[in-house]
Amino acid sequence: MLRKIIGVILGLFLGIFSVAIIQAIGHFVYPIPTNFDFNDKVALKTFIENTPFYAFLIIITSHFIGSFLGSFLGNKLSRSIGKVGLIIGAIFFFYIIFNLIMVPYHPIWFVIADILLTFWGTWFAFKLTLKQKK
Repeated sequence: MLRKIIGVILGLFLGIFSVAIIQAIGHFVYPIPTNFDFNDKVALKTFIENTPFYAFLIIITSHFIGSFLGSFLGNKLSRSIGKVGLIIGAIFFFYIIFNLIMVPYHPIWFVIADILLTFWGTWFAFKLTLKQKK
């Protein structure tokens, strides 16, 4: 039981850390304007509508890699075939849903791709862990 708890905690840490690093690189390449007011709905909508495709791609990639690495590490540390990784993947999934609700105006392709790639990151970690158990 302790291994599973440690697996969830460290898996989440690695997943969140990898998302933060990748998105920090994204913010370096595509910086947010200084003094931008995220509470201004019109400015937020305009900003998201004018965000380049590759900036969205960086976000989606960070969620995929974060869910994959976090789930994989959690599975490996807990020595479980998937339960811990699925918990980590579910936490990532609910975070992304929450984020999409709290920051509206995303293009529909982004919403679908972000949800699917987060799921696939967890799924690939599960499959890789399963393959290594054999």
